[in-house]
Amino acid sequence: MGSEIDDLFNEIIKWDVSTIESIWYHEHDIGSSYVAMTHDQGDYKKKKTQYDKILKSMESNSNFVDEAKLIILKYFLFDENKKRDSMEEQSEKVISQVNELLMPDDVSNSSDESKVREISKMQLFAALDMRDNGYEIVKVTWKNVTSAWGPKVIFKDANHYYHLFEKQADFGALVERYKIAAGLGSAQYIPKYYLEEIPGGLFVRMITQETSNCKTLDFRFRKAEEEGRKALFTGVMEAYFRGDVTIEEITEEEKFGHTFPRLEDGDLETIRSSMGTRILLSTVEVKRKQHHIVHGDEWGGNFLVKKNNDIYFIDFEDALYCQKGTDKIEKVGGDLSSRIFYKTKESKDVEKRFSLYGLGICGSLGRLLAALIQYECRPTGTLEYHFMDAEIKPTITCFLDSFSKVSGRYGLGIEEILMYRNQILAYAWDWSIYWNEKNMWRSGTFDIFEKIIKELLEEGDSILTHPRSAGTARDGDVNQNQSGNDNIQISISGDAVIAIGPGATAAGRDISVSIQDEPTRSSLREGSTGPGGEMPSDNTEAREEKTIEDRNVERADNDAWDWYVKGDMGAAEEGWRDALQMLNDSKSIEDRGYFTYWMTRASYLNNQDVPSALKSMLQCIELCKAEEDDKYLMEALLFLAYLRRTAKDIGQARHIIDQIVSLYHKEELEENPGPFDVEQLLEWSLVERKYSISVLSQIKRQVANFLWVVGELPAAASLYGNLMRFHTGLERDDDADNARVILGRLKSYLGEYEESDALQNQCLGYRRREYAKVNDGDTGEITKALRNLGQNAMAWKKYAKAKQYFTDCIVELRKVPSEIIPEYDLKGFISFNQSLMERCDLLAEIRRIQIHERDENRVNLLIEAMEGSDSHKHLYVVPILSDKMDRRKALDFSKSLDEKDYTAKLNLKIAKLLYNKFLHADEAKRFLNSITINELDQKLKIEVLLMYETVFFFESHDKDELIRYHSTLQQEYSVEYPNILIEIDYKWDDELEQQSLLSLFTDLVGLNIDEQRHLIHDFFESEPSRTARHLFVRIVVDCMKGGGDYRDKLFRGSEILSSSDSTTLCLNNLISISRYYTDSYNDVHDFLYLAGFSGISYADENRANRGKLERLQYRLSKIGNLYQTRWLGDAELEICNDIFSFITEGLLGNQRKKFDAWNSILQKIMDLSDMNSKRYLSSLLHSVMVWDERLYSKQFLLKSTVRMKELAEILVQWIHSEPNVFSLSTEDYRKRSARWLLEKANVPEHEWDFSIRTDFDDNLD
Repeated sequence: MGSEIDDLFNEIIKWDVSTIESIWYHEHDIGSSYVAMTHDQGDYKKKKTQYDKILKSMESNSNFVDEAKLIILKYFLFDENKKRDSMEEQSEKVISQVNELLMPDDVSNSSDESKVREISKMQLFAALDMRDNGYEIVKVTWKNVTSAWGPKVIFKDANHYYHLFEKQADFGALVERYKIAAGLGSAQYIPKYYLEEIPGGLFVRMITQETSNCKTLDFRFRKAEEEGRKALFTGVMEAYFRGDVTIEEITEEEKFGHTFPRLEDGDLETIRSSMGTRILLSTVEVKRKQHHIVHGDEWGGNFLVKKNNDIYFIDFEDALYCQKGTDKIEKVGGDLSSRIFYKTKESKDVEKRFSLYGLGICGSLGRLLAALIQYECRPTGTLEYHFMDAEIKPTITCFLDSFSKVSGRYGLGIEEILMYRNQILAYAWDWSIYWNEKNMWRSGTFDIFEKIIKELLEEGDSILTHPRSAGTARDGDVNQNQSGNDNIQISISGDAVIAIGPGATAAGRDISVSIQDEPTRSSLREGSTGPGGEMPSDNTEAREEKTIEDRNVERADNDAWDWYVKGDMGAAEEGWRDALQMLNDSKSIEDRGYFTYWMTRASYLNNQDVPSALKSMLQCIELCKAEEDDKYLMEALLFLAYLRRTAKDIGQARHIIDQIVSLYHKEELEENPGPFDVEQLLEWSLVERKYSISVLSQIKRQVANFLWVVGELPAAASLYGNLMRFHTGLERDDDADNARVILGRLKSYLGEYEESDALQNQCLGYRRREYAKVNDGDTGEITKALRNLGQNAMAWKKYAKAKQYFTDCIVELRKVPSEIIPEYDLKGFISFNQSLMERCDLLAEIRRIQIHERDENRVNLLIEAMEGSDSHKHLYVVPILSDKMDRRKALDFSKSLDEKDYTAKLNLKIAKLLYNKFLHADEAKRFLNSITINELDQKLKIEVLLMYETVFFFESHDKDELIRYHSTLQQEYSVEYPNILIEIDYKWDDELEQQSLLSLFTDLVGLNIDEQRHLIHDFFESEPSRTARHLFVRIVVDCMKGGGDYRDKLFRGSEILSSSDSTTLCLNNLISISRYYTDSYNDVHDFLYLAGFSGISYADENRANRGKLERLQYRLSKIGNLYQTRWLGDAELEICNDIFSFITEGLLGNQRKKFDAWNSILQKIMDLSDMNSKRYLSSLLHSVMVWDERLYSKQFLLKSTVRMKELAEILVQWIHSEPNVFSLSTEDYRKRSARWLLEKANVPEHEWDFSIRTDFDDNLD
């Protein structure tokens, strides 16, 4: 038999790599790229028959050499018979012999890149062994490998991808470089680097985790329709932009040209100007050092895509990187990245052409775009999907549009975006030539691709050489810099279109992201920054009254004013600066405050420099005071209040407004006036004053805007209503309309949607009438009113009505000629309204699911809808977390969210839900940490800080630390607010709910079982608060105990249920009651506590009745399962069931085992990772243990004493290792249990550990 094995083995071991590759592909369908058949199929089948015969005649006592040869034959001949032992089941002798048989004589462990290598049989054998153990082989690099890494096999399981390499001398250095490069994907995904040496001189590297349900990008691209590709490409762009992005100036043209090695010099020269003078670089921090990194081998197989289109970079062997601030480019080890700088793959002296420009994001995206399309248009093999030539252009434009959309959110201006788009196209063109020279395009398709690229580059160049005119953005449609230059931005929140401007960031600086407030509450409404951000208007009345004696100075003033009116703020600033210099030259001490005011105002409008404007305006105030120029003192104070508010200095802003109101009423400036009175401001005095009614109107507006910022919306609405009525009475129609539109918005924010709708419709009617008088095509004011109406209707949840308003708005926008609004801007406004209409449809569908779908279906339906949404995923987050969702699923869902994608308000809502509902403190903090607190208004800032304090207290459980933390926050963020300590103590002020509980427990007395069930059902159907549900449990448990604080304080001697009646009541209604304790982890704990005590009380009453105890045991065994899918994981469920079994097992079985059971449950609780589970289950266990006095009966006293000490010691160790399991507002049941055990064991208190002694603990017991 040995000779037959030897003969077959010797033939198979001679197979070369091409033969094995052919067998894998044609016989076993392993491999995605077509392989020519180089093996004899008949001979292969003959050898498999020989192998089968050998196995049938095998003796059971074969030697280890034959066993080693048979295991090799098993794998190379693909024996799928599981009866045959796999490699991992073999003896050490057999494994050693396998390694010796497969190890070639000329083993080289060098990573010399000049050596061309092919896959080793040892690697193939190891891969087949992994396949036999359930892993899937994904890819093999068979031959002609020049990478320092050498040939590899890629395989995967449900959650990981693995690479299999031969061991090399410098393998550790390769891995370290790989870790740096893999930082490219770590912004949204942190790989685990797991390296294991296996027999045969091989290494396995696990490169990714959590890849279940992932597909490669090329697979998803092939299967996606048009809408799916849009979402897919958006995911690609978000993957590239999730980390830090640096902008670098191009200073060396020759080196930049080296990154287009295949483009002809003439072609490159033609398109060079359209690509701009900057590149984008991915920047990651590894080991506290910043690095620029590029993947280097961009094709669809090197990106993994999850169902929600989250995309991960994988396989960084060919990456290039350099430390930020240096020019030295490092290779990770592979040589494919050399194609960035050379026409073909090079391995020798490639570094001489390396430069930072080859690490650009746009180059990487261009190569990826070309590779995705080329791979679907390759010429050989049988493809299950044919990418048609007609799909090329829509695919490229979709890819570029996704880049524009995502990069626009990151502060890039339109001109920059167009230049970067052109870079992507140029790199895609260069890369497509590479594949064409390798004959990897099907016939004729490359020419079509190249033609489309050239056309798109010409279009981009045309746009850049005909920039749009400056100063054309309309108030309310954009966040505009009123200087009239090109610093104009379209800032559309939530679903940003594009941010427009000449330079989002300086070269070499990280791109900073500025995302506005929640979509239904922001951009493109009237005055898109909100009234809180509105500047004081120009007081032309005061200016016209100004008399200037010096004619030259007056002429300079008039010239400056002309520039100001035309929008050239730079020229206006210089004009007033010249006038001020003339005054200084003439030694005049008059009008300096006036000129400083206008110069500062123009300067601020020109450059938005708040610190400089603040300094200048403070000088202006001092000049006005010295010159006794009360009119411009008031103007300067109004502008100063606005600047303080803009700088988020709310305390100073309030102080300035107090001064303004005092100055108006008392006609003199007070340094420390009393707080302003809103009611006093509502008056319109007819008494002649120093300041006109127009000034009072301006004061009211600024006070109202300040109140808006600090969250006092009702008071702000009162002032705007007052202004609207006043202007209406004086027939100041434009002023009345302006106040009306802001009042309408305030009413919407206050939830008074119907009134808001009526006010905004009045605005719409007025604006239509005014437009009809001129009919000049400028419908901008009408479109603002329609947008406001639509967004109010969205907040009102009247989605059909909202869509009609947005439709009407688009109709009006299409009437606007391009001379008034450039076509590109107009398209942006139309696109924004269309986006709002899409949101209406999605919100309507969310509402439908919430109302009409069953509880168990809603969350899954919402998650499916979210995954299918292209650009409105944020709309689903709060509805999903607010619905009935189990705690584990909530954590998984939360981890799938990227906090950088959301606004501050949405991140705060998510944090509140994660903590308050699910007690996921770490996740809540992740979303809080993404909020830039100093950019928030006062009200939102306080909400965020209170949430920080809540999470801080959860982690520290130290009141003194919390007070210090609160003080630090107030100082750091210049805000005063009460800390959260007042929330810790139990408070319940709802008299109606108190009365409801009183009535319930009073009425329950004397009723039969059915009547009690109906009464309890009615109580819970009335939707009692969380506090009322908690008290219900505590009162019932007190009744079972025969008394307690909750029962005694509330009922004060009133007749109430007896212990026996309350126990029977609960056990008979446990299942129905459980339905009302599902909203939070606290609810679950309350219910388990109720169930546990019901069981304890019933068991205590029926100790002698074995039948009742067995029925109780069966009923309690079902309790934990009620929450299995929602709140209890497998470990928690097991502990819960153990505790409930504990109640009856001691009475039904051997009590000697109860100590071991108690200890076993305690150890399981300690092993849990979740603090809340530990807290609730240990308190439940304590309650059960304390009840069972029989555990410590006299017959076991001696042994019990020893065991009680042991258990107390376990608890003490736990307290020391995890002191913060219990919060200060909750008794630490571990301490109670330990004390109780030691008291039962008669251990004096002075011998107790300090952590449980009462004289060392002033907070808990």
